[in-house]
Amino acid sequence: MQRKITTLLIVLFTLGLFFSSYGSIPCAAARVIKVAMNVGNIPWVYNEGGTITGFEVELVTEVAKRMGAEIQIENVQFAGIFPGLLAGKWDIAASSIFIRKDRVAMMDFADPYFQSDQGFLTRKDSPIKSFDDMKGKTWGAEVGSSNDRWLRENMAQYGPYTIKTYDRLDDAIMDVQTGRLDGATSPSPNILYRIRNKPDLVLSFRSPTKAMQAVAFRKDDPLCKEFNKIQNDLKKDGTLAAIYKKWFGQDPSPDSPTVKIFAQPYVPEN
Repeated sequence: MQRKITTLLIVLFTLGLFFSSYGSIPCAAARVIKVAMNVGNIPWVYNEGGTITGFEVELVTEVAKRMGAEIQIENVQFAGIFPGLLAGKWDIAASSIFIRKDRVAMMDFADPYFQSDQGFLTRKDSPIKSFDDMKGKTWGAEVGSSNDRWLRENMAQYGPYTIKTYDRLDDAIMDVQTGRLDGATSPSPNILYRIRNKPDLVLSFRSPTKAMQAVAFRKDDPLCKEFNKIQNDLKKDGTLAAIYKKWFGQDPSPDSPTVKIFAQPYVPEN
């Protein structure tokens, strides 16, 4: 018996040395969801004092948290977000993405979380006040974005005009300020947030067309349904409405996709 006790003590002592040297038994690695975002797209996702923050960052982080997961943000220029998603470089894409028919053919989307219109930014002293004033001017947009596409598709109706593309909306806005561009186009919330401290710039006019924003996934990825279910929970318990109010200073309207639960998948008109 004494020998057995001695042997047991030796084993316990050895184990104690092992764990003191190497730490406790490692736990299973946390689930990580890679998210492609175009960092610099204020107020959706941008770097503030070394921390990436924004409306979409808070949305995706909260969904991941309720999944028991963490997010890993991949900073990608907008034009490379969808090719990388389809190639499996990241799990989801969240960067002020509009649901469009051509995109639905390639990807799956969670339900919309925001409804936006397209805004047109100019200098305050500019004579450009409407679509009729676009002709002969130079317009900026983020390359590969819905705004870039809009400029090209509406050239025949409102042009001819020159299109200049940018990797970042902020660079286009700077060129409008300095006179290298006549105007720039982007979703109205993006513009309004950026020009709140720029009295020399204005949101001159808006497109009457409304567009729905949502998080994108690869076709038939079960992560889409998992994400959407939790996003609906955020709508039901008021979490998403609170995030909206934090970033836009007001409550979302009752019919806003920020609070609306979709009985059927949203189908874009174009």
